[in-house]
Amino acid sequence: MPEFLGMTNIEWVGINVIANIAGIMFISLTLLLALLQVKQAAHSFRFSAVNRLQELFDDFREDRTQLFRLPLDIALQHHQFSSKPPHLASKTYTSEGNQRKMSLTLEQHSALNKLTVDEIELVRKIIIRLNDIGQLVEEGFIPKGVFFGKYHLLVLRCCHMVEAVRRNIEKEEGGNFGQRLLRLRKGATKYHNTNPKQRDTSVYVSNKSCRVLIYEPSDNFLLNIFIHPLNRVIKNY
Repeated sequence: MPEFLGMTNIEWVGINVIANIAGIMFISLTLLLALLQVKQAAHSFRFSAVNRLQELFDDFREDRTQLFRLPLDIALQHHQFSSKPPHLASKTYTSEGNQRKMSLTLEQHSALNKLTVDEIELVRKIIIRLNDIGQLVEEGFIPKGVFFGKYHLLVLRCCHMVEAVRRNIEKEEGGNFGQRLLRLRKGATKYHNTNPKQRDTSVYVSNKSCRVLIYEPSDNFLLNIFIHPLNRVIKNY
């Protein structure tokens, strides 16, 4: 049998096979280490995002406390929000029927008109802060599942309390103002309706003197059990 450097062809084939296996193992080990590093970086990013989110909410804790001392008559009900919030990059059409359904009641108009300049500025600050947080969520810097899991009730309550003022600012100043809140609210209702611990629970705003119902979970079994959970999986909620 022919030899090369003292070894037969079969021996050289065996060495070549061993070298290939060693190369594959080295590449696999390198990929595994890279994957572990990426996973660790993702955990670190997630941890940093959660900490930053906590800081963002802590920064306006006192403003939120003052918000719920406003007359609760100003809080909108669930049916006064569009079922389809405005898209990020396109205009959403609202029918005349829905516009009438979404319009403020006499009590809400009265509560809005009684707000002082300082109270309106307080609400404006909260809208701006929630809008900034909403941008971080929409752009993926804060995981939606983490955000809504921790703050969906707070988002619902704040959005219902500030919506009358938000609409009024848009009407008086023109343009779009704080519309991310509407998308945040929609995400919060989806989370609420599909979370087993929350979907049978109504949501209220309250102070020392009264309590107002603002949201009742959807009783649509198909949406709650199948459609919304599927959407959460697809959108990585």
